[in-house]
Amino acid sequence: MFNRRIKVLLYWLTKEKFNVSLIEIGKFIFKPKARSIALRYIDKSSQEGDFIKVSFHSLKNVLYWPANYGLDHLYQVCAETFDVNDWHRYECYNTEVSQDDVVVDVGAAEGLFSLSILGRCKKILIVEPNKLFVKALSKTFHDHTLQKVAIFNVATGDIEAKVAIREDDISSNITADSCGEEVQMMTLDALLKDKGPIDYIKADIEGYEIKMLAGAAETIKKYKPKMAITCYHADNDYQQIIDFVTGLVPEYKCILRGVTQFDGKPIMAHFHIKDK
Repeated sequence: MFNRRIKVLLYWLTKEKFNVSLIEIGKFIFKPKARSIALRYIDKSSQEGDFIKVSFHSLKNVLYWPANYGLDHLYQVCAETFDVNDWHRYECYNTEVSQDDVVVDVGAAEGLFSLSILGRCKKILIVEPNKLFVKALSKTFHDHTLQKVAIFNVATGDIEAKVAIREDDISSNITADSCGEEVQMMTLDALLKDKGPIDYIKADIEGYEIKMLAGAAETIKKYKPKMAITCYHADNDYQQIIDFVTGLVPEYKCILRGVTQFDGKPIMAHFHIKDK
């Protein structure tokens, strides 16, 4: 943990700062561990079969977490979701979720982001290829799937195909070999074709973001949604993501946030239309 923070500091000092101020980098260096942050927001947890049932002080509904993925990963996503100072947080600046938004949560994993905005939006379309996470999502959103939440067990990319996905931990990723679980890949354009106006797209899909964006080109051009896109994974080039999105919609404004230990890449790219 300490070495990671030192690497981030060195990259911040010698490379791009991505809107990270001196005060912010100081807070990052001395911030508590994810577990300490997460426990501020978790009310209680208990195991129910293959899942851990988690309740939060600020949320009405509970979350089901796959027990074999371990609590450290749960603490990580809690810190990223609830800590307003976390660079990985999907809502930032002009990418906050609004009351009438139809939100597409691409790479929802356990669904904590979707759960956190459940009472603050019109509808959520959850996209997740990991079958274990989909089982957890179905339990978490059981009371809402007919009215407000739709869950799609697919991967997203720039083509329609069968792909293999590794499900070893929370960082489920598409693999080129046949060692993973087979899942259908779709383009977002095809998946969202009859879903009406889309107001918000959040995507965290382990380096497949640019291909997902390519497969969502028509949706993006038509609806110009707010977007929160992770851009720090090994296969991501944040400038490529920015160039592609602004090539589709020149009016988009992009704000990069965070600095990582991975070659000093930014963590998030937030897109919005300034006057929308």
